[in-house]
Amino acid sequence: LRHVCKAAHQVLLEHFGAEEIAAIEQYLNENPLETGLVFSTVLLKKYTDLYLHYFKDHSTHQYNPAKQAGSVFDKAAALLQTDKYFELGLLVFLVVKESLLPPHPDLISLFGCLVGTLSFIIQQASEDLLKHPLSDETAFPVRRDTGASQGRSPATDQGDEADVSGCLAQHTKISQEDLEGYSERVTSLLQKLLSKESAQGVRLLSKELYSGFLLDSESGKLSEPRLNRFTFLLKNEYERLGLVGKVEIDELELLQPGRTAFLGNPSKLCSASIKKLLLPKHSVAPGAEAADKAPITPPHGISALGKRNHMPFQTPISSAMAASQWLRTMAEEEPTRDALRSKGDTPPPGAAIVELFQKHLREHLVNTIHDFLSDCLGKIFPTRKEEGSPHIQIVPGKYHRQAAILFYRVLLTLFHSEMERNKVEDGKGGDILDKLISSRPFLTSLVALASECVVAAHRIASFAFPVLERKLGVGAFDVEKLIDQFVRLEPTIPQDIRRHLHEIEERIVEQFAWEKGSSLFQLLRLAGRYAGKRNTMETLSPAKESVKSGQDAETICGTRKGEVSTPAPVEEHQLGEREERDSGWLPHALGNIADPSVLNDLSSVSKLSGPEIACAEFMKKAIMLSTERTDDLCSCLQLPAKTASCARGIVESVFLKRSNLLYGRHIDQIMLCSLYGACKACRHSIQFKEILIHYRRQHQSRPEVYRNVSIRLNYPSLDVAEKGDIIDFYNSAYVPVMK
Repeated sequence: LRHVCKAAHQVLLEHFGAEEIAAIEQYLNENPLETGLVFSTVLLKKYTDLYLHYFKDHSTHQYNPAKQAGSVFDKAAALLQTDKYFELGLLVFLVVKESLLPPHPDLISLFGCLVGTLSFIIQQASEDLLKHPLSDETAFPVRRDTGASQGRSPATDQGDEADVSGCLAQHTKISQEDLEGYSERVTSLLQKLLSKESAQGVRLLSKELYSGFLLDSESGKLSEPRLNRFTFLLKNEYERLGLVGKVEIDELELLQPGRTAFLGNPSKLCSASIKKLLLPKHSVAPGAEAADKAPITPPHGISALGKRNHMPFQTPISSAMAASQWLRTMAEEEPTRDALRSKGDTPPPGAAIVELFQKHLREHLVNTIHDFLSDCLGKIFPTRKEEGSPHIQIVPGKYHRQAAILFYRVLLTLFHSEMERNKVEDGKGGDILDKLISSRPFLTSLVALASECVVAAHRIASFAFPVLERKLGVGAFDVEKLIDQFVRLEPTIPQDIRRHLHEIEERIVEQFAWEKGSSLFQLLRLAGRYAGKRNTMETLSPAKESVKSGQDAETICGTRKGEVSTPAPVEEHQLGEREERDSGWLPHALGNIADPSVLNDLSSVSKLSGPEIACAEFMKKAIMLSTERTDDLCSCLQLPAKTASCARGIVESVFLKRSNLLYGRHIDQIMLCSLYGACKACRHSIQFKEILIHYRRQHQSRPEVYRNVSIRLNYPSLDVAEKGDIIDFYNSAYVPVMK
């Protein structure tokens, strides 16, 4: 199979070219259809639950919400066959979703359309369909004095009446302002649909969409001919949308008899990376506010990676709504919130930021920071409507505003923290401001993290890590350095978003920090130069070694003394030149310049430079993460303590003494090979496939980790010269270096 796949890949390259293949791979990685299917199952379940909460159940199918989730889809299929009003509401939602929302929308927008649809069908329903009448203040607690806009009819107005939108907003935790916007869009779209009704014969439906237009004027009950006619119009519109390619997943087909079995567990319909963003298993327990304020990493940036706090189960929509409500509350607390809607998508700096810059004589930086933020957010969340596109942004600039406000808040808190740490008097922090604003990698990383919070809150799967970072052109390692500080500076971040940032930190430490072009290598070179004042560093040096074309990094072990002169700060425009000039200088043994053990000795830390401390802290994170996963595998394999200790020692040895094995690879590949080598050394008869079986059960496992491994790397570019599976890597690259 491997040979067949290699041949097929070569044929595709010859036919399409590398750029087209890269675009195909990116589409498959994002997998919007996979995300859409998960969203469809989640929304179908939610619609059924909400419908049964407000409407009478006329089907004979028994449904108990306490049972397994699969039964709700059987119930939905039964309602679709027996309850015409349930079918009408579902059709309204599907037509509205495909007509108004852009392709592959976020979960919050989809849920807003769903609740807007529910508001519409409740207002159009007759009293005999509703489980509780609108006059019931217990079922509809939000009331208002006059009901001219949403009442049944002016003749029946007596006192107050139910505010349907307000009741739904209170029940579903959605913003009432957003819900009213969705409801207006739903009404406008259906009004256009009614205006297209054929005038042939007797017109069953009015051209004007008013409250109760489906009811019989005499009996006050639902008119069967009008309901059938309106359902017919909606079905035709949905079929038309399908013919023009707007319907990628037909939810009506999913609810046909005999097709609902695979919808029971949405988490089984998607890959691990999509599942972590869309379907968080746990959320904050009641009374767990203290856990919310705990930092994602302990002091000194040393992350407790691999350890998780288990929280009670919460549904995907309810957890997304809680995170979205945090963003909404944060924006409402901003004193300049009224100006945000009148000055474009990206809000200007708030009054606190402007006052801060003025106090420190840096007024000219206000426009600089706003222009920079607008440019970055424009790359991530473009809001301009394409010409000829029928899609409508229901809440234009929503992501821009939320990300910008979070960016300003953290920047302001960081400035005050730096002022306090450096003991600078109030009004004399201009130098600190200059340092913060002039560091583009820092500012870009801050924008990326603020945007990641918005992505996690709204469940925007198409922007899953590292899509945002690549759009901004910021290095993953630069983002990782800021995560700990970002969470500490904004202690109100919900647990779900903290967990999302935790996952990003893990992925950077385990893979992205070691990729070609990572800024980690630049930091290692700077740390090596400082360490060269005290030690002789073993490196991969083109000056000492004659490097042949295609020679891999594992076979080169040169030595070079560090330069005594202190390196000048590296500017952004110099990165390319320095990378090309120093590309051969990659440390062979990171233990010589980034030994984590020095962090335990305060006297040793005081002698180290900033780059050396940063490298040592990162190495401690990576070793901690890898050893945690190694211990977990040893426990699953029921290996004795001696073997587990041997495996941990081998893993640590790779990090500190054979670090070049990590370049361009995943640390789990090193962990798997080290564990297998420890089993061989301790004479345990364990096969590699047994280790992989248990590895696949770990939360971070991905098939490409053990199926697509870089065996040989070209030097000094670190381009991949040969790939294979994990066993090929163990025999061809790992054993020759580690034996």
